[in-house]
Amino acid sequence: MRRLPERREAPSAAALPLAPPAPEPSQASEPAAPASAPADSVPAPVPEQRATIRPVAEDTYSIHVKVDAAFKRELEELKKLLSHKVPNGDLVAVLREAIQCAIQKHGKRKGAVEPARKPKSPRPPTPRSGPAARDTIPAEVKRQVWERDQGRCAWIGPDGRRCGSTFMLEFDHIEPAALGGASTVDNVRVACRPHNWFHAEQTFGRAHMARFRREEPRAGESTSARGSRRKSGGAAG
Repeated sequence: MRRLPERREAPSAAALPLAPPAPEPSQASEPAAPASAPADSVPAPVPEQRATIRPVAEDTYSIHVKVDAAFKRELEELKKLLSHKVPNGDLVAVLREAIQCAIQKHGKRKGAVEPARKPKSPRPPTPRSGPAARDTIPAEVKRQVWERDQGRCAWIGPDGRRCGSTFMLEFDHIEPAALGGASTVDNVRVACRPHNWFHAEQTFGRAHMARFRREEPRAGESTSARGSRRKSGGAAG
C-alpha cells in the first residue's frame, strides 16, 4: 500500500456571455434601425372577422356578427313594426320573428313547409313537347317531393352514392319538361344547382347550355326569375 498525492480540482470554464458584445466606439454613436421591418413598411390589414356561433350552454348559443349601417337601419325599422308584438324590442325575439317569416315564405315556395289549409287535389298535368315547352310544378307536388327527398339533393352518382347537398336546391324534372316530361311526384326530384345543370348538359349538350350560363339578369329581375327563364329555354328542370 502507498499513499496517493492529493487530487486538485480542475479550473472551471469561463461563463459564456449572455448578451452580445458592445459595439465598437465608431458604431455606438449611430442609432441602429430595427431589423424586423423596413423603413417604408405599413401595418398589415386586420383580417375581417367572420360571423361565429358558439355554444355557451347545452341549449344556448352566442352569435357574433358584424353588420353595416343599412342592416342596422332595417333592424331598427323592424323593431318599430313589431313594437306591438315585441314591446321591449328584445333583439332575440325580433330576429326570431324575422326568421320564422322567412321560413314560411321561402318554405312554401320550395315546398318545404306544409300549407295551413289542405290544398286542393292538383289536376294531372298535360304532357307537352318541343324545346319551348314548360310545365309549372304544382305546389302540392313540390311539397311531396321535398318531403320524400328530405330536403336534400337526390342526385345519384355513378358510384351509387347520393349527393345529399342542402345548398341551392331546385326542382329537377327527371324527364325534362322541354321534352314532354310531366310535373308529377315520380318525375320530379330535389337537386342542387350544380347537379341540375349537369343533368341539363347531359340532355341538351354543354355548348347549348353555355348560352344560358352567360346570360345576364335583366333590370329588376331576380335570380329565381332568371333561372326560370333559363329553364324555359332548354334546361333539364
